[in-house]
Amino acid sequence: MYDNSVKNFMENTNPGNTGSAENTLAPPVLSTERKEEKLTSVSEIRGYLRQNNSSYKSGRTVSNIGSGLIIGGGAAFLIVGLSNVSKAEKSTLSSGPAKKSSSTPLICGIIAMAGGGVMKIAGGAQMRNAVKEYQNADARKFSPGYYVLNDGNGIGMLMKF
Repeated sequence: MYDNSVKNFMENTNPGNTGSAENTLAPPVLSTERKEEKLTSVSEIRGYLRQNNSSYKSGRTVSNIGSGLIIGGGAAFLIVGLSNVSKAEKSTLSSGPAKKSSSTPLICGIIAMAGGGVMKIAGGAQMRNAVKEYQNADARKFSPGYYVLNDGNGIGMLMKF
């Protein structure tokens, strides 16, 4: 019975068909446009957003700057720390007054690493939010169309997504 009603509906929506007078309601317009496919995997979404979404791009930039600060601050900390250790060894071997090395580069390296960590976390959160917004974009656009059908088999309702 269901197959017959669907077949009858399809026959009644053909423009060349001169249906009976029972079908007084205008049939719904069938869309022949090809809709853009929705990306499903996270890696595909990230690849798409890298090229097309400004929020994702700015989050990625912030994350990359944070990575640079972490690497640069760590390098500064290690280089200055090793040079201070080598100066300390030389000063204990020499008979002269001990030379004091500056701890300012060590502190700057630690601060740069901490700031880079914060930026890396903030950039990652911004990129995750852009991916979630893309995944949930269709949920806000959902607006089905409702149609009442009247044909030889009876009255029915059609919901078009």
